Amino acid sequence: MNTKIRLNTILLIFILSTFKSYSCTCINKLDVKDAIKSNDYIFVGKVQKIDIVEIENLDLFEVVFEVKSRFKGKIKTLITVYTNYEEDMCGFPFKLENEYIVYASLYKNKYVTKSKKLRNIIETDTCSRTKLYDKVEILKLRKHKKEKPVKRKGCENKKAILNDD
Repeated sequence: MNTKIRLNTILLIFILSTFKSYSCTCINKLDVKDAIKSNDYIFVGKVQKIDIVEIENLDLFEVVFEVKSRFKGKIKTLITVYTNYEEDMCGFPFKLENEYIVYASLYKNKYVTKSKKLRNIIETDTCSRTKLYDKVEILKLRKHKKEKPVKRKGCENKKAILNDD
């Protein structure tokens, strides 16, 4: 009986090990200085809304942030950022009402795409250095980049998402 259990266990391990794994692997975790160079937007924001959307056959989380302060990029009070729906595809697991330090880039600056819909969305992932608000991370950022307040005028206009000027 003991031998039969052992053989079944070995067989199960073998079968499970033959399946392909599609987990996210970050090859290089960026330090703060490199993350500043390689991202178009860096800000502190609180998640206001999360929706699941499909753009060009990609399932994405559409996350709206109320921006508290910024380190890089022209950002108004609100900004919409996208991340992959699946964590094992490097999607960041944002939670409603939590505050994050977000490192994000225009999709076209990270990936090759001909899609007009994808080109100008702002995207982040688990490899970008995005994280829950962390005072130590803020201090590291401040060593390399000035933290700027976000203009609060027009706060009532929730459609003012991104300042392109």
